[in-house]
Amino acid sequence: MLASRRALGVATLRRPEDLSPRLEANFAPMTLAALLRNRFGVAPETMPGHALAAHGLELGDMVAWKEDRGRLAAFLAEPAVAAAILDHAADEREDLLAYYAECGIGAAQAARGAVVDIGHRGTLQNYA
Repeated sequence: MLASRRALGVATLRRPEDLSPRLEANFAPMTLAALLRNRFGVAPETMPGHALAAHGLELGDMVAWKEDRGRLAAFLAEPAVAAAILDHAADEREDLLAYYAECGIGAAQAARGAVVDIGHRGTLQNYA
């Protein structure tokens, strides 16, 4: 069975309050479009223009972890932005659960299962 931090992280997003904590992990400066794609799995063009404008953002803007975290958190808290991300997260969650089922891991097995993370920093268990 394969997994990634992004796939598991997005699948765990269920409420608007779940979004801004995803900005706590440091990230190199990148465009807002890349951040939305990499951290939340969403197609950047699905973000509502009025929400971008309300926060003085454009998809091509460079954003940085330390300098822009507050503004990005406020943007993610916009109801239309949160809804777009959470709708996408629900789709990814459904796909992930289907993949688990294909691997023979369903609800009954999950109660007896464990996550073994052999990655660089061992952070996948944070999403289990």
